[in-house]
Amino acid sequence: MRFITVLILVALTLLHQVSSSTDQLPSVIQLINKDERFTILALALQAIGVTEADDVEGPYTFFAPNDAAFNAVPRDVVEHFSDPKNVEELGALLSYHVIPEKAMTAAQIQALSLPTQLKTLIDDSVTVSRDNNQIKVNDATVIASDIIAKNGIIHVIDKVLIPKAKTD
Repeated sequence: MRFITVLILVALTLLHQVSSSTDQLPSVIQLINKDERFTILALALQAIGVTEADDVEGPYTFFAPNDAAFNAVPRDVVEHFSDPKNVEELGALLSYHVIPEKAMTAAQIQALSLPTQLKTLIDDSVTVSRDNNQIKVNDATVIASDIIAKNGIIHVIDKVLIPKAKTD
């Protein structure tokens, strides 16, 4: 009986250390704001009013387009989403990159039965697949993975994900 009590105490101590070390990490939004690969994403989040103080508790997975991905978006699309009257659409676009309630590492994604659909923050789905051992999200490729934050995991993608147009 004493042995089991000791094992439980050791397990609880390890769990506390793991949660304490995770709590010391920066949040997803803090990481995005500090990472030079995400200057355009940080500005877009700021434009829709998301700040470090607004960062969601998580856990969540963020497929984050880098600056090169945003620079590849056609000019008319950029102009549309840059217009302040389209801030809600920009918010929906950015939310389409977030998988709520799941902080998934690249290994966990690879272990899924791929291809699969993952529901995004806007209740739409992205298709996650594998191509030559690379993770694909719709037609974007994960080019850097497992950026761990206290409230989620960021995977850098090479394209901006555009939600499918809703038909009435």
